[in-house]
Amino acid sequence: MLDAFCHFDCTWYKQIIDIGYDLQSRWQLEHNAASWAFMPVYPMIAKVLDVFVNSITLSLFVVSNVSFFVALVLILKLSRQMGFSKEGYFPIWLLAFSPYSVYFVSGYTESLFLALTFAVFLFSYRQQWLYVAICGILLAGTRNLGVMSVFPVLLIAVNHYGFRSFFKTERGLIVIAVLWVIPVILFSYMLYLYFLVGDGFAFTHIQIAWRRYIDWPAHWLNKGISEGGKGIYLVFMVAFTWCINLYLVYKKLWAEAIFVFICTFIPLLTGITSMPRYLFGLAPVYIAFIAFSDKKPQLQTAILVISSVSLSFIVMGFVLNQSFTV
Repeated sequence: MLDAFCHFDCTWYKQIIDIGYDLQSRWQLEHNAASWAFMPVYPMIAKVLDVFVNSITLSLFVVSNVSFFVALVLILKLSRQMGFSKEGYFPIWLLAFSPYSVYFVSGYTESLFLALTFAVFLFSYRQQWLYVAICGILLAGTRNLGVMSVFPVLLIAVNHYGFRSFFKTERGLIVIAVLWVIPVILFSYMLYLYFLVGDGFAFTHIQIAWRRYIDWPAHWLNKGISEGGKGIYLVFMVAFTWCINLYLVYKKLWAEAIFVFICTFIPLLTGITSMPRYLFGLAPVYIAFIAFSDKKPQLQTAILVISSVSLSFIVMGFVLNQSFTV
């Protein structure tokens, strides 16, 4: 049963745990793919757990599911920290029945990335900068876009201490130190790749194996429209992403808005594939839904119904290895 939920990226993480990172590209039909595209924190944690459970697949699933339960706790705490959902548990239900929550319980980084993102925002709002540093380091090592958390952390800190006095206060200097520390694992991985294969940016250059290359978003949107079917669906999700971003700006949730913009715009430069999964793997997206439906129980019910129906459809597609769920 576990193998039925281990597709696509999950198989790459299993390979990293089993034999380590590739010395050269050699996979897929054109033998131009390698495991360098996948960041090390998630497989490293699962590797440690594998010593005890003696099953790579099970180790990946345990890390994902434990991270997911942590995320369920953190989304409620963050929502209430921001003044939303002071009563009830809508944030928990929203995350649990997210359309793409199948990835939260599978061998993917989504749940770990999501939990760490919630933690970075929560501890930033609480001004607990040591915890921000720890979670931020792990976040940037879980997925390379996690390093972009430095921007929302900076915005939240400036909002706490004021722009003029930010560089003059002790806490402001602590935040600056945190911002420098967050990329440590990412930079370490780049150094590792440099000595392994001679290219510190191999994790980005290898994306060409998945037919990802940099071009204007308009190119990818036009391509999606011309392809029809799945392409239309992906274009619609890009437009939906922009709507969420605009709503966050409208609510003056600047830190959340900048994080969603960066973490969706950069992937959009290389294609629209996986955009729905990327979108629903971002913590501020759920904050947008929570803020939009706050104190509106009927709207919350409607959101949960639509979300859970979509989830059922995507779970079936995922188990059947359909590419639209990637």
